[in-house]
This record gives sequence, structure tokens and C-alpha cells, in this order.
Amino acid sequence: RASGGTNFIGAFAAVWAALGSQGSGCNAVVLFMSDGEPTTAPSLVQIEAQAAARGAHVLTYGLGLGSRADREPRGGGRVLRDIACAANGIYYPVAEDDNLGDVMASYYLLLAPLTEPGQMRLTFYEDVFTEKELLAACLAAFRKDGDGIRGAVPSPIGVVCMDVQMLVETSVLEQQEEYPILRDYISRQSTACHNQTASDSALQTLRADYSTASVCPAPAPLPAATTPPVEAGLLRRTGTADEGGCPAGEGDDDAAFPVGAAAGAAAA
Repeated sequence: RASGGTNFIGAFAAVWAALGSQGSGCNAVVLFMSDGEPTTAPSLVQIEAQAAARGAHVLTYGLGLGSRADREPRGGGRVLRDIACAANGIYYPVAEDDNLGDVMASYYLLLAPLTEPGQMRLTFYEDVFTEKELLAACLAAFRKDGDGIRGAVPSPIGVVCMDVQMLVETSVLEQQEEYPILRDYISRQSTACHNQTASDSALQTLRADYSTASVCPAPAPLPAATTPPVEAGLLRRTGTADEGGCPAGEGDDDAAFPVGAAAGAAAA
């Protein structure tokens, strides 16, 4: 609210409740928007644990908190960047002249590489013109390796589909003894998920493709182990290791936009 605070704790509590305690087994994606700095927010450790338990990727969007031309996130955008880093997600700074719908619709760039490659999907749908039920066979298309794609992240072109009725009439299919088995198979396939997680390097590539400000900072290097003097033929090694991960950003007070937060969740 413009006159109130931004409660990230309440927003994320609603997200985790919507996804369930263990998730759906699908690739879950959370779209989290905010136009200001949070007055209350869960710790990054909590967000990381909750997202990992549900197989969720948290994509965050900073409205009016910077642009994709920024080298570093501004103000509340730093918090949103750190949240995305902790939860296998991507931070999107959205400027006033950006099309929010287009930016948010790009979540498929993360989901597409997580699908099983070469997996054809069969689906029944109703044709708009004839109002008849048709059966389509669909396959996602990706650019080939080596044609300008950085890293090993598949870049989707689109989805190619063909109606089975171009080869055989529906009435002929329905007369086949195995037709009920086919329908059952298609029904089960349409609800099956192949839950995969993007690698850190793949996520960093997708982040860099959008904005330098979206890239997660490198984890702090582990301190070098120290070797105390050797006594009685024994060698002891001492040293501590800091937890790696994305550091929580320091807040700024220069946000010039109404404060508010919204969150949504989707499974694919």
C-alpha cells in the first residue's frame, strides 16, 4: 500500500501454502512482484529451504526499481535480486517504459529447458471453427547448439503441432479397439511432470541475458585453511567455511514509488 508497509513475510506464506508442503511434483514457478523495499521479509535461508522443499523457482520483478540497463540493482531491487538468487530464480528490473506483461511472460525461457528433450505431447482440444474435438501432437523446438547461444542453455523457438486428423479421421480412431487405452494414456501424460532443476551456470546465463543487474554475486571464497605447528608427529588442520549463497542486500531509502508487494504461483 502507498501509505503502509510491504509485507514480504505474508506474501511468501501465501505462496508456500498455495504450493503445498511438498509441492506438486511439477516444475513450480513463483512470480513475485514488488514496487518498494520490504518492511518485513523472511530470511534468505528460509526462502531457500521453502523453495527447495517444493521444487520451486522464484522469479522476482522490481517495478520502477531500475532497468535492465543497470549494472547493479537499485534499492528494493537488491532485496528482490537476493531472493531470486536464494530460490533458483531470476530477478527482473522493470522500468516504467517496459511492458510488464511481456517481461512476466518470459518465464517460459526458464521452463522450456527444464522439459524432457524430444518429448512429444498429445493433447485433445476443441477446434474454434468446427467446434469438433481434435487430437494434436506437439513438440517443442529449440535452436541448435553453436548458433549463437551462450553456454549450454537450450533457447526455445516455439512449439510445432500437427493434428492427427490430417492422417486419420476421428471416426476411424474411435472404432479401434485400443482407442480407450489411447485416451487414457493421453490423459495421464497431460498431467505428468518431469521435475528438473536448472543448474547454477544455466541460471546465470539466463540472468545475464536479461540484465547485468539480474546476475547473482559470486559466493564468497572459502577462507584458506591454516596449518598450526606440527607436534608429536600430528598434523591438524583448522579453519572455518562460510556458507555460500547470495548475500542479503543492504536497503536503500531512495525508492520513489508507492510501496506494495504481490505474489503469484504457477505450476507447469
